[in-house]
Amino acid sequence: MYDAYKTLKITLLFIASLVGVYASGNLYWQAQRDPSPHAVDISRFGADDADHYWLAVSGYLTARGAMERQDYNPTASKAGAGTRYNVDVPLVPATWRPGDPVHVFARFGPYPRDEARRRARDAFNTSALGNYTLTGTQMSLEVERMFPELNVASDAVILQAGSTPPAPGASIFMGLICLVLCVITGRWLFLKWQQPTPPELAFD
Repeated sequence: MYDAYKTLKITLLFIASLVGVYASGNLYWQAQRDPSPHAVDISRFGADDADHYWLAVSGYLTARGAMERQDYNPTASKAGAGTRYNVDVPLVPATWRPGDPVHVFARFGPYPRDEARRRARDAFNTSALGNYTLTGTQMSLEVERMFPELNVASDAVILQAGSTPPAPGASIFMGLICLVLCVITGRWLFLKWQQPTPPELAFD
């Protein structure tokens, strides 16, 4: 029983390290592709723009459909960071009307609730004075399911306001660690599978 449990844990670690290698490689590639934010006006936002990881999108924030959500991060909770929140706000053209598709959402968070609200409010105030530019990196979220009251475009993205891609060195370092774990666990599993199965005892 213990041997089976150990094999399961190492198999999961092997899979996680493979995912880590892929994720770090993808982040490195994105950082090389977008050394600076890809700038676009929200009125011209399309699928080609959604392919970029780091974006600077100009438009206007609207309170219609905006959502405040508790951020579920077990790591932060264990570290004593307390409960954190995200405020998600649609970014739209000046001509936008309810029912029109929404292509971009701004996320302010995760922060303590008052801080998340303050940052969203400051951005609203800036947007009210004129064109607002949301700069941030894409988050891997199922955007279409997050805003049931809005007509969410198929190419919609959510950007974490103020975020930047990780430094290339950090991506390489993380990728190397995951690669080493992948090799170690993969070799252990390979040798495990090569072990002959002990013969069954026969009782006459």
